Amino acid sequence: MNRIDSIREIVLVTMVTGCVAIVPTVVHAQYVWGPTTLLNDPFTLPTSFGTVVADPLDPNTVWAATSHLPDPLGPPEPASGIFKSTDGGETWTQMNDGNLTPDMNVLDIAIDPSDQNIVYAASNVHGVFKTTDGGESWTAKNDGILYKGLSFPEPQWGANAIAIDPSDPNIVYVAVSNVNQIDIEAGAGDHPGFFKSTDGGESWSERNNGLPPRYDPFELFDLTSHTVSVSDILVLPQMPNVVVIGVLDIEANAELLFGLTAHCKGRIFYSPNRAEGNWIERSVGLPSISQAQGSGGVTRVCGSIMLLSAAETGPPAVYASHTGLGMLITLNDAFLKSKSKGVYKWGGGTWTRKSNGLPVVTDEYNDEATNSCAVAVAPVNPSILLVGISASDAGDPLSDRSKVYASRNGGDNWTKNWDQGMSVSPHGYTEANVLFLDINAAQTKAFASVTWNNVEGTAGIEDNGIWRLPPLRF
Repeated sequence: MNRIDSIREIVLVTMVTGCVAIVPTVVHAQYVWGPTTLLNDPFTLPTSFGTVVADPLDPNTVWAATSHLPDPLGPPEPASGIFKSTDGGETWTQMNDGNLTPDMNVLDIAIDPSDQNIVYAASNVHGVFKTTDGGESWTAKNDGILYKGLSFPEPQWGANAIAIDPSDPNIVYVAVSNVNQIDIEAGAGDHPGFFKSTDGGESWSERNNGLPPRYDPFELFDLTSHTVSVSDILVLPQMPNVVVIGVLDIEANAELLFGLTAHCKGRIFYSPNRAEGNWIERSVGLPSISQAQGSGGVTRVCGSIMLLSAAETGPPAVYASHTGLGMLITLNDAFLKSKSKGVYKWGGGTWTRKSNGLPVVTDEYNDEATNSCAVAVAPVNPSILLVGISASDAGDPLSDRSKVYASRNGGDNWTKNWDQGMSVSPHGYTEANVLFLDINAAQTKAFASVTWNNVEGTAGIEDNGIWRLPPLRF
């Protein structure tokens, strides 16, 4: 995998799900990240790791998903399914069966906060699966997820985000997109949209009123195609009637003779009544990006995604992590420029950028970019935050800008003081791109999904996997 492919994987995998973690109130020098036994072996486990989710009830249980980069030409490569540890990451078991098979790409995981045996897996191509026995067996739950006469399994679709109402576990939300056309080279495609279940996934109904169009055919009179795809879901813990969604905003156009430039804006919508009625947009203060000008171009694409998180206790505090990118396809090549702007916080009727101290990188693949995953908010102290950073070292072992950053004042300032053990991987790779984070229920261990690059810029397949940070003391 070359350098541009590596960055594309980091950006695109981050698009389809969020990350959760907690920061302790005291940082100890002996806190050192290290690999767990769940690593990417090129011979026995040739895949990439995605989201990692700690059980909200059992401090010894954690789940991890595997997934590959979406392919605009067809279904993605086979992955390795879903894994579970019941001993704090010491050992792992592949939790697949004849329905949720080991080769499936799992894009998101949701655990019932009242019953740890009930887990939902959102997958590419095959849709939603549910287990009621802790992963021993799975059942597809896609009844009612329909769009233009199609349903799962569908090679172009992916269930890319899923969430459970913390006050009523029978209420489940899922976002379904044309995941392959989230790939920057595919332009703006049509997306099935947002769905809700009130019976634990037995049936689903569409909830897209008030959202932007899911389908916009390319028309010659304006040379522009524009669609949005719901790609992250947040149910506020203090007010579970409030559902907040981030969208992937894609604009594509053809330059032809007119020198057009694609523009897009990070967007967020919310519902005050559990996704009933119309969605309301709340995007004031979020960044707009434009695809860079270039010569000889035939297609231009840019998109923005907002990954969401919130405080679990105290007054509601909502954070969004912005991933923005642009692309220019010339007659000879395609160029990716990440234009991510990092962390934003909602307050006073607008979003305010909270990226002070986070790395900003401008190079061949980044344009003043801060490539962050979703913010994690500590439940014991909502002012304590954690965020993962990716694609900021650019193959430079001396920069050491990727990894993990912490804030102790609600995002006003960030410091890179919680990343020991991530400077060099076991096989000598020097860029730890942290994509997803979580912590166990007892707040004694943190887990991270990490992908490594070496100084030459080639992805380090042996060292992709789940890293762990024990112990934690609060």
